[in-house]
Amino acid sequence: MEPTLHCARPSAGCRAEESDEIRVREVRPIERGDIVVFESPKITEEHCGSGGKYVIRVIGLPGETVRLRDASVFVDGAPLREPYLKPGPLPPDGSWGPVPTGHLFVLGDNRPNACDSRVWGMLPRARVVGTVTEVIRP
Repeated sequence: MEPTLHCARPSAGCRAEESDEIRVREVRPIERGDIVVFESPKITEEHCGSGGKYVIRVIGLPGETVRLRDASVFVDGAPLREPYLKPGPLPPDGSWGPVPTGHLFVLGDNRPNACDSRVWGMLPRARVVGTVTEVIRP
């Protein structure tokens, strides 16, 4: 989730000496742009090399179609404004959706290195633990 959240473990895109801490509120209505904590599905472990709790950003909601095209994200054909991203290349173009009922399409903010819905599919809403309400920098 760099640059939004800093991680310190040795991993692609982790640049900080200390990891940020986050405060999480129990699940509430989830909106596009929210950062959520979720228990990874087994397929995530298979494709990303680790399981457990993940932190990621919600991009697509049930019924919506997400498309990556020409270094931009589109939701139902409309360009998505993402001020939290640093300028840079996006991974290859693709299209996903419509997002099924009870699921979310999620992308990491460190798009070139993120293991997210582009890799392992839609996130079941039931796996969401909560939404991030505060980021605490060391």
